[in-house]
Amino acid sequence: MKQQVATGKYASSSEVVRAGLRLLYDQEDERLQRQAALKRFVHEGIADLESGRVVEAKNVFARMRRMIDEAESQAVVDVGAGGAR
Repeated sequence: MKQQVATGKYASSSEVVRAGLRLLYDQEDERLQRQAALKRFVHEGIADLESGRVVEAKNVFARMRRMIDEAESQAVVDVGAGGAR
């Protein structure tokens, strides 16, 4: 704490503590938001499964492979000065 105050970023040790607490609160809030989003996705997935809205994994992987292949074919690699050797 003393080091943070000494840099001039904070006026007192209590400001350092308050900043730390704000950071903890923000991190906890973010964690709770991610957890809620994950729960929503799980419920949506279960609803899709129960209603028959499913896609076979082999079709998903085939589509992903096509997308990767397309992206790779469009990629430009600079092997000139400073490029890969």
